[in-house]
Amino acid sequence: MRPVGNRDDSYGNALAESVNGLYKTELVYRRGSWCGLEDFELATLT
Repeated sequence: MRPVGNRDDSYGNALAESVNGLYKTELVYRRGSWCGLEDFELATLT
């Protein structure tokens, strides 16, 4: 187990936030409204 406060933690978090931001920009915001959760999940899979 890694100790809490390891210096690599901030870099891993920054990468995760970057990926989440790209996901929202490319899929969620550009494609607009969704008919339901199932449509959103299917778009995520593609």
